[in-house]
Amino acid sequence: MVLCPQVAVEQARKAEHSVQDELDLLCTHGILHLLGYDHAEPEEHATMFGLQDRLLAAWRSERDGRRDPGRPAGPEDPDPEAGRPGGSG
Repeated sequence: MVLCPQVAVEQARKAEHSVQDELDLLCTHGILHLLGYDHAEPEEHATMFGLQDRLLAAWRSERDGRRDPGRPAGPEDPDPEAGRPGGSG
């Protein structure tokens, strides 16, 4: 599976969510297709998109739950050595 970052940026802008959220969605959607799901028919659409929504919600809940309570919601620490033994944090 290949994701195009430029397409993800444009689609994220149109959907008014983050590029990371768009990449998560595209990856999940693509994997569901690889597993045989489709959305050509209304019943298929409901099944695939329902599963996609549940998977993304579970992933985001798990990801967000792993953050330290005092840590900002950004994807990475500004200082990669912060919090490591011998690091600056």
